[in-house]
Amino acid sequence: MRHALRVWKSGLRTVILGLRAFVPTLICCLCVAGCSSSKSGGGSGAVDSAPAPSRSSGRGSGGIEEVHLFGIPVAMNFDRTVGPDGFVVRVFGSSHARAKGLPVRSGMIEILMYDGTFREGTQTASKPTKVWSFPASKLSDYSTESSLGLGYQFALKWETSKPTQNRITVVARYVPPTGPPIYSVPSVIPVPSK
Repeated sequence: MRHALRVWKSGLRTVILGLRAFVPTLICCLCVAGCSSSKSGGGSGAVDSAPAPSRSSGRGSGGIEEVHLFGIPVAMNFDRTVGPDGFVVRVFGSSHARAKGLPVRSGMIEILMYDGTFREGTQTASKPTKVWSFPASKLSDYSTESSLGLGYQFALKWETSKPTQNRITVVARYVPPTGPPIYSVPSVIPVPSK
């Protein structure tokens, strides 16, 4: 009986030590990598429609065929006033031939913010609450290198376009000089109240 109890305690101790290492690692990965999802949770303030995620057109200048959006999974406070006033995202362009992030040499990257979340199955575009545009010539100020390749990190304040809902939906769009734009999968970011 004592032996069985010792074995059980030893196993329990191993599980607890494993969780101590796993939980902080999981939290760190979620904060660094962000969240990206094409499915939105329920909740109030659903946006009536969303852009169809045209993730591959094959026509992207500079070889970009897909756009990937990663965000910190909560709205951020950038000033001394209480409450969130923006968000941080990273955008990567890739191709079928190269999975790592590629430089954007022409065209522009746009970040679209929608108030609320998308309803599932909507395919038409609705009007974003705010759009930030970054031409290729200005992207070097935002470039970052990581294990995912070359990407662009943006810390964006919504200023006068403050969300009215408890969530925003963010989409990255690459607009090549010719051909249709390429959209990322939408990412929903919670907006905590003050």
